[in-house]
Amino acid sequence: MNARTAPRPILFTLAVMLLSSAAFALETAEKKLDLTFPVADGATLKIENLLGSVEVRMLREPGPVRVEARVVSEGKTAEDATGLVAGVELLRKTADGVETVHVAFPLDSNSMFRAPKEGLKGIFSRWTAGLMRRGSSAVEYGGRDVMISKDRKAAGLAVHLTVRIPSDMSTSIRQGVGSIDVRFVRGDINIDTDAGTVDVISCFGNLNLSAGEADVRVASLQGGSLSVETGGGVMELEGINSKQVVLNSSAGLIQGSKLDVDDIQVNNLAGDVSFIDLVPVNMDVRTGSGDIDVAFRIRKARNAAIRSDSGNVVLRINEQLSFGLIAETKKGEVKLLGMNLELLEQDGLTGRYKAGSGGVDVTVNAPGGELTVRPYDAKRIDLMSKR
Repeated sequence: MNARTAPRPILFTLAVMLLSSAAFALETAEKKLDLTFPVADGATLKIENLLGSVEVRMLREPGPVRVEARVVSEGKTAEDATGLVAGVELLRKTADGVETVHVAFPLDSNSMFRAPKEGLKGIFSRWTAGLMRRGSSAVEYGGRDVMISKDRKAAGLAVHLTVRIPSDMSTSIRQGVGSIDVRFVRGDINIDTDAGTVDVISCFGNLNLSAGEADVRVASLQGGSLSVETGGGVMELEGINSKQVVLNSSAGLIQGSKLDVDDIQVNNLAGDVSFIDLVPVNMDVRTGSGDIDVAFRIRKARNAAIRSDSGNVVLRINEQLSFGLIAETKKGEVKLLGMNLELLEQDGLTGRYKAGSGGVDVTVNAPGGELTVRPYDAKRIDLMSKR
């Protein structure tokens, strides 16, 4: 074989690849919509979006609600892309003290959508990463079942909302798939999403969040109650001051720091739980098959219960405080690292201990694992890695 002709098959292959890439090039289109309207005192704002993002901020001065929408699309032809954005409307409805802003997608002509690639080299934002791994997500929107997918045959269409609201206005957000970002808002917040990411930062009010497979981050929140429910996403909490906190997860990691709460209830069916600087009055933390690592300040505690059915538990408490411990473990033993606990009674796999002069009882059930008790030292705690 002639050495000069050997590279030709490779060059031919590269040429075919380049032609294929060009064949898959997509056309894009974009348009902007907006709404501005006054609201009565005590009114609730409801925002509905299928795919994209929602950003909510509080107005610096009293004024009307302002909604801006950026609609982006992709299509095989410029006509296809333009047709998709043309089919999106921003609708407003008022009923029973609720102002509803609804993003109307072209559901009559499409039942499957995907997130358009925006930016150089088609870089996807963080909220689409999980969807890209799963492949698709079925959501209910506008009374219809809609599929959000990465399939190239799906309509490439997303709507990004920027919302400005007055102080002390309650807000309800329903989005199928995408990112939700709420910051510096004073008022009750209700969020419902199926997949993506949710960030609630520096807000004052009650927060109720149903996040499906989304990752959730809540930081610097003050309010009467916080309720978060996820199916498989990561839940991160920091700087929470609330009377009641309820956290439920089917499989994701729950982690938090600087939580000053009256009552906290945590139930994670198949994921880990890790807390730093937890200051509860009443605490009930449970997981089915995950590990639990809790560093909490016991000074306000009246009731403290921790249970992992098949995982291990690490309990970190100030060694200078007096408290009681009732512990059930797989082998009936408790590992003490730098702690002095006196065994008062052993009944099968359950032991009763006390530190110092005793006090409030901390009850730990780890029937399928081990319990380690060590001094409280937030600087030495490493939160469990996200899985």
